[in-house]
Amino acid sequence: MKIKIVVAAILLLLGAQRLPAPIQEEKPSPTAAPEQAKTRSTKQPRSSSQSKNQANASRNPFDGTWAGTFKAVPFVGDVELIVTITGRGTAISMLYTKNGARFDSKGTCDGITTRWTAPHNCAWTFTPSPDGKTAIATDSCPGLIPYKTRPTVFRRVSR
Repeated sequence: MKIKIVVAAILLLLGAQRLPAPIQEEKPSPTAAPEQAKTRSTKQPRSSSQSKNQANASRNPFDGTWAGTFKAVPFVGDVELIVTITGRGTAISMLYTKNGARFDSKGTCDGITTRWTAPHNCAWTFTPSPDGKTAIATDSCPGLIPYKTRPTVFRRVSR
């Protein structure tokens, strides 16, 4: 009887939704605008192919919408997720496709990996591959029944 109650409590906690983190916007520095205006006027015109190459080189590898499935999560089974990353890897929105639950988190990005904490204090890592089409994600949850998922491949669905 006690086991049933514990299992029911765990399932309720896994499905609980939390409020999203507040959105914070960065204010541009007042000195950046004059410098940009000065450098724009001295640049020579470029061909469209040069502009496209520069845009691709400066594109952030994290930002976009990614889809993946964590296999055999304890007491839950396979978990399909859509992860949307913006803000150069610092704003994360997770959508659990099975139950429609959505969670927003603030992340930190070192240029190689972005990290964030999801509901139930689960620590996530997300590392895009050099081709920009796939990424490796992991999560580690210290909850009542601690677990760490195997690295899972996420595929970019859109930019």
